[in-house]
Order: sequence, then structure tokens, then C-alpha cells
Amino acid sequence: MTVIDGPAVFPSDTSLIYWSWGTAIFYSSLSGDVKVTVRAKEDYAGDQHALFIVRCAGLVDTLEINTTYFSNYLIYDDVSASDYELSFINDFPNERNVHLDYVEIEPMQSVPDTGKVLIEWDPNEEPDLAGYKVYYGTESRKYTKSYDVGDTTQFKLYWLPMNVRLYFVATAYDTVPNESLFSNEVDTLIESEVFEYRKGDWNKDRKISLIDIVQFTKRFGAILGNPEYDKVFDFDEDNKIYLYDIVQITKIYGLIY
Repeated sequence: MTVIDGPAVFPSDTSLIYWSWGTAIFYSSLSGDVKVTVRAKEDYAGDQHALFIVRCAGLVDTLEINTTYFSNYLIYDDVSASDYELSFINDFPNERNVHLDYVEIEPMQSVPDTGKVLIEWDPNEEPDLAGYKVYYGTESRKYTKSYDVGDTTQFKLYWLPMNVRLYFVATAYDTVPNESLFSNEVDTLIESEVFEYRKGDWNKDRKISLIDIVQFTKRFGAILGNPEYDKVFDFDEDNKIYLYDIVQITKIYGLIY
């Protein structure tokens, strides 16, 4: 049976109105441009996919979560204080459990610059291995957040703070489950110019608008060395601006950060 577990964690300006195994209805007093973030966890790491419907101010959006444990978000422009409805649609196959972890609504102007990192580790060789967990924090050997990432040897973390040194470790767990000691610790500092959402912002006005689309169109097809090439539009950093980059700038068009 597929369920949404709960209740989820909501910010202080949001109140939960209704909760069931398939639907959550909540109210937010925020207005203007808002960002709605949903985080969920799938118990089984096989298909790594969950799908939700979000209804707000007469709009209906589909929100996909495409890893075992991951946040995704929607942007709503100029909404009034409103009821939001979050409904689980389907998970394939449908006997796998999806647990809703939190729903967060925040004004777009308050969303900080954030970064991402890819963590990789050597596989554990034990035959009863069930999966891995990743831990991190802002102090060495003091980890405040953790993710159960399933049976994989790499994990990408999003929405990380900028200009703050972060420390990461991994553990392995078996089918009992017993969990191993922490791995060797690694650390990184994500500097302010390295984050996802300034990609595409050609004029650096902190929004992805028509101006950026016009400039992107002028540079479509350019490769490194061509006078029209601009790394602002090279989302996958392969030194050419092509179909993948069109998809990426389309996804973030209208974004304010």
C-alpha cells in the first residue's frame, strides 16, 4: 500500500488544515512571489520516483521527486494568502511507501543563494549490505543532517549554504540493520559564485527573464572559442550551448533568487 506518512513539518506561518494518507491541505499567510518546497522519502530505492499534485490559488501543478530522498519546489507568482493542497498521485510500483518529510513555503526574496555537491565513496563488500547513509554538518565530527541514500555509492546534495565549510561522512548498513562506523571525513567550501541558479542570469539582475532568453537565443549553437559562446548558458559545462541547455533555461525561466 502506498501512503504519505505524516504529519510533515511546516514553518511557523503555515497551519495544517487536513491530513490523510493521500492528501494534505494547509494554509499560508504569505503573499506575493512564493516558493513551495516539498521533501519526501521513498522506502525502496528501486525506481526513485514520487509524484505529487500541488493546488494553489486556482493553479494545479505536478511536482516530481526523482531520488530516494530529495526536495523539489514550485514557484508561484504574486499569490495572496492561500490554501494549498498537496496530493500524492502515484508511485510505481504502487506497493512502495512514500513518506512526506516537510512542506515549506517561503517568500522568494528570502531564498538564499545555495550550492550543491556530489559525494562519492568506495563500495562496501559485505554480502548483506542494504544501503548507505550520508551525514554532514558545519563542524568536524558534529553532523546535524543525514540522508538514507539506499544502495548507491554516490549522492548529490542540494540547497547547501554558501561560503560555509561543510563536513561529510558516510556509513553502511546491513539487512538487520546494523550501521557501520563513520567513514573518513571529507570537507568542502562552496564559494558564492558557484551555485545553480545564477546559471542563465546573463544580466545578473537576480531573475531569469525575457532579457536572458533573448541573449540565450543569440548564443544557441555556439561552442567554446566562438565569440557568441557564454558560459552563463552552458549549464552542463561541456563547452557548447545546445539542446540540454535549452531544457535547463526553460526549467528556470521566471525564477527570482
